[in-house]
Amino acid sequence: MKLHVGERLIGSGPAHQPGGYLVTDIVRETPWYGLYTGKKILYNFDFAGKRVRETDDKEWLDVYLRTLHYPRLDDPADVAQRRTLARTEVAILGNRGSNLWPEPIDLLELENTRDAFTFAPDDDDREPIVVFARPHGQPLGDWQQSAVPVASLLSVLAELLEFVRRAHAEGLLLQGLGPAAILIDRADRVHYLGSDMVTELRDFARVRKLFPQERYPRGFAAPEFFEGAQNPSPRSDLYAWGTLAYFLFTGHMPWQIALEQGRLWAQFQDAHFERLERSLRQIPPAHVQAWAEQLGLAGAALLQNWPGNCVAALRWLLHPDPSRRPASADEVRAWMVALPPAQVNAVLALDAGSGETRVFLDVQTLEAGAEIEIRRAVGQAAQQPDQGELAYA
Repeated sequence: MKLHVGERLIGSGPAHQPGGYLVTDIVRETPWYGLYTGKKILYNFDFAGKRVRETDDKEWLDVYLRTLHYPRLDDPADVAQRRTLARTEVAILGNRGSNLWPEPIDLLELENTRDAFTFAPDDDDREPIVVFARPHGQPLGDWQQSAVPVASLLSVLAELLEFVRRAHAEGLLLQGLGPAAILIDRADRVHYLGSDMVTELRDFARVRKLFPQERYPRGFAAPEFFEGAQNPSPRSDLYAWGTLAYFLFTGHMPWQIALEQGRLWAQFQDAHFERLERSLRQIPPAHVQAWAEQLGLAGAALLQNWPGNCVAALRWLLHPDPSRRPASADEVRAWMVALPPAQVNAVLALDAGSGETRVFLDVQTLEAGAEIEIRRAVGQAAQQPDQGELAYA
């Protein structure tokens, strides 16, 4: 349902104090939703007139209003499912008290007389409009272009990674992590506006049809959102975080990479990682150590192999194959200090007699030029490259 600048949405209060919202501007209108700025109408008591009256509009609360747009007006099941998803968004947001998530203010339920549905309306299923507090700041893309201090850039990346970790801990898939969904305020705090894309991971298969390819941020979303061979997973959100890291460090937009490659997702190549390494080398050691602390890592450990360790971690994080990426935000942090040994498809060990063992490895998935070490231990298998006795190199 489209809204018009200057119109009032009447609230559900009594006749003398109905409340509601004033639409002040259009932020974005897409085939799937409309996002508008607005003001929540407030009241106070006029003791002289002995009545309730509206306050000055300068005192009204800044809000965002998000409405639904329907690609199809002839499918009642699709309309009902999209409305349910909007109501679920409010339930997911809850009362978190965090700058990271939008603060829900209201869920309006109005009669929709503006969309030309070809079916009879269901009086019990009215049009939901999600209202949430409006943070003030710059979209991430604009913010990155505004001579941002290195310390601020690193802080934002650390906060975003922790945001992803917490969302996954709650069983949520963000899906829409990209510059247009992120605002940075004057205190360098992150505000995420993409909550309309958030789904519970367990429900994603059921609602996936509501998110066509065009809804995902080109160049920032993982390949599996565009290709059906792999199902999206927490690794998909981590890929998006990696694209944001690449963009913030280099200033090179991943959507430009995707555009040049003629695809919807970006395939990062050696030239891109060389560009990333050059950018990381310019970060002073003190900032690297401070970033390590923000990530929950030892500063000396992150600095020891900088920037090669960070580039190597991002190279795997941005791999087209989800199985090659770290599985969690905690693994992303750990891989920045030390990558785990590369995994082979299969291992077969045969006793050849006379105290000898023959080991057969399926190394088809290893990157070209990979070095192989085999270590052995008695009682407990070696878990890290420096454990056990070296048997082959």
